[in-house]
Amino acid sequence: GRNTRLYCLAHPAGLAVIYDSGIHCLSDWYSASLNSPARDCLYNLPTGWDESQMLAGEPGVYVNMAKRSGANWYVGAICDTPRDAVIDLGFLEEGATYYASIFKDGSNIEEIVPEYRMVTREDTLTIPMIDTGGVVVKIMAEDPGMPESIRLSETGVTLRQNESFSLTATLDPEDKGNVAVTWASSNPQVASVGGGKVSALQVGTALITAGCTN
Repeated sequence: GRNTRLYCLAHPAGLAVIYDSGIHCLSDWYSASLNSPARDCLYNLPTGWDESQMLAGEPGVYVNMAKRSGANWYVGAICDTPRDAVIDLGFLEEGATYYASIFKDGSNIEEIVPEYRMVTREDTLTIPMIDTGGVVVKIMAEDPGMPESIRLSETGVTLRQNESFSLTATLDPEDKGNVAVTWASSNPQVASVGGGKVSALQVGTALITAGCTN
């Protein structure tokens, strides 16, 4: 059914790298990717690859795949039961430093946790995946920096108690793979926010803001 989630949010994110597609179509509801911390990484995925490497896998159990587009690498991993995605970065260029954006499982199937770090070919990433979990990693040859501005999909919304509404934050420029959008409410007793979803808790006014962090 539409309200039943069978896989972690990070699972279809990993699939987007593992499977080749001339037109990417994420295997999830549109609303799930719209406010995902991995949104800008996924929205700018290449549709063709210069190189692919099967890092590890076992049919029906798990797979770790690395693909290169130009100077940048992408890694997708998925699993059926909990395990670590062990990613040896020996495929990177010797002597170079890269900037990795990691989008991995959180504590439950509805959560994606971003992590950012500098890496070299000497590093091995060990990333825990939960049941039906996954991970997507974008490894950039150049530091993409921070976006210049953030634009919200709405400037004002009125909600009744216990109603919710999803805001979308658009970065400018969009392809900033080393940042994640953070959300805050000026009055969390009145309205809470997480991943862009605003929930009205009681009567009052709250200012919802979005920011960036790396």
